[in-house]
Amino acid sequence: RERAEREITKALRPKGMLNEDEEVLQLLDHTGEADSLVVPLKHKKDGTLAAVTKTFSQESFEELMQGVNRLICQMAQEILDGKIDADPVDLGNGNTACTYCPYRNACGFDQRIPGYRYREK
Repeated sequence: RERAEREITKALRPKGMLNEDEEVLQLLDHTGEADSLVVPLKHKKDGTLAAVTKTFSQESFEELMQGVNRLICQMAQEILDGKIDADPVDLGNGNTACTYCPYRNACGFDQRIPGYRYREK
């Protein structure tokens, strides 16, 4: 049972990038385990980060967050300006943003209508 719970916890852990600062990593998972169950963090036997652990430096992380903040503000302003066009992206391999959108039946986007098309990634 304990093994099953560990596997479920590991399967539910988020994916993504981490701040490479060791103090931050320890705050995210203080168990000391080599392969974290709660964040995408893995250490090699010598204590260094494994290649599968994707990290940013503090400076890069801050730059990324500033860029994300600018994008969110830009998108919010476009919504306030009334720009709410359906403009889904083609994700490739037969998938589009519409594939995963819970509003696909309500938004009115239909590729069969002239002028409607998926934008490229």
